[in-house]
Parts: sequence; structure tokens; C-alpha cells
Amino acid sequence: MKTLQQYRYPLLLAVIVHVIFLTLVFIGLSTTTSQTAALARHMPKVKIVQAVAVDQTKVDAEIKRLRHQREHKRQLQLAHKRARRRELAKLTQQRQVEKLRLQKLKREQQKVLQQRRQAAKKLAQLKQQRLLMQKRQAAAKKRRQKLLAEQQLIKQASAEERQMQKQQHRQLQTVISHYKNLILAAIRQQWLLPLHVKQGAYATLMIKLAPGGTVLSVKIIHSSGDSALDRSARTAVFKASPLPVPKNTQVFQQFRQLQLKVKPEQNKVA
Repeated sequence: MKTLQQYRYPLLLAVIVHVIFLTLVFIGLSTTTSQTAALARHMPKVKIVQAVAVDQTKVDAEIKRLRHQREHKRQLQLAHKRARRRELAKLTQQRQVEKLRLQKLKREQQKVLQQRRQAAKKLAQLKQQRLLMQKRQAAAKKRRQKLLAEQQLIKQASAEERQMQKQQHRQLQTVISHYKNLILAAIRQQWLLPLHVKQGAYATLMIKLAPGGTVLSVKIIHSSGDSALDRSARTAVFKASPLPVPKNTQVFQQFRQLQLKVKPEQNKVA
């Protein structure tokens, strides 16, 4: 009895705990059952598949098939990736080739453009040189024409000067001849001829004159062969002083030393 009393309180406590546990389980089951019933009302009816026994060989074959299918799919994906990479590599290579081609084309275009610029520059230089040459040729032609014109003018002036000189010489000779005849006439008026003058005799005199016609000296440069005739001719010149001479100074220079050929029977200059 003593032993039963010792375990009385623990047993009582265990019973109370079990009762509480069972009460809670019952409440939970009730709640779950009601919820399950509610869900069952709202869910479609599903056929219950009865479990059957499966052959292990078929399972292994199916697993093997699934693995093979998965491996095949993986291989296809890898092949697709490799093909994609090859396509991308090919596309990249094509882009690189196209880039190089465009760069080469650009260099060629730049080279052609540079050549065109150089050709245009050279053409401009040639045009400039041609224009400069044309200007020089035009200037040279103009100088030649001017030189020819000047030469023509000089030639014409020379011809006119020669013509004028000839004309002046003729006029001077006319004036000289005129004044020589006047001088000879003046001498003849003062010339006293000696007796028995030889026919055809003449004397050549060199007369020096001062401006105004004054006789400075008379010299016999060719004797008549008759000394009396020579002296009479020389005396007649001094008596006729001053002789008629031109007033023009330049013309008078032709009379400073005047050479006269005098003949007793003629009153003219030879």
C-alpha cells in the first residue's frame, strides 16, 4: 500500500496530461476534417490512381531514355552554341574583313584625293606659268614692236635728217656760190689788168676774211704764170675789202678761208 501511495500523484499527473493531449488531438482532427470537407466541396473530382507494381527494367529503360534525351538536348544546345559561336566568329571576321576593306578603300580614296589635289595644284602651277609666259611673251613682243617702231622712227628721222642735210647743203652751196660770185664781181670792179694778158691764164687765191668781209690776207696758191697778173689780182682783193659775205655766222664759217679761182676774161667762179 505504501508503494501505491508513492506513485499516486505521478500517475494522476500522467493521466491528466494524456487527457489534455487527447482533447487537443480530437479538436485538431475535427477542425481538419471540417476544412477538408469544405475544400472537397470546392475542388473538382479527381480520379484516384491506383498504385500498381512497375517492372524495374522498364523503369531503368525509361530513365535511360530520359537521360539520353536530356543528353541529346544538351548536345544540341552545345552544338547550337558552337554554331552560334562559329557564326559570331565568322560574322566578326567578316566585320573585320569589311572594316579592313573599308579602311583600305578609305586610304585609296584619300590617296586618289591627294593625287587629285596634287594634280590640281600642278595644273594651277602650269596655268600660272603659262600665264606668266604669255605675259612675258606679250611684254617681249611689245618691246620688239616698240624697238621696231623706234628703229623705224630713227631710220625715218635719219632719212629726213639726211634729206634735210642734203637740202641744207644745196642751199648752203647756193648761198656760197651766190656770195662767191658777189665777191668775184667786187674784185673784178677793182682789178686793173696788166697789158698783154695771156689768153686762158688764171690764178687761184686763198683769202682770209674777218666777220663783216674785211680781208686779212691774200695768198697765191696757184700762179697764173704771170707775176704782174698775180699781183694785180691780189691788189684787187684788198681794194675790194670789205667783201660781201653772209651775215649768218654759221654760213660765214665757209668764208673765213675762201679759195677763189679768178680769170681775167670771165667774171665767175670755177
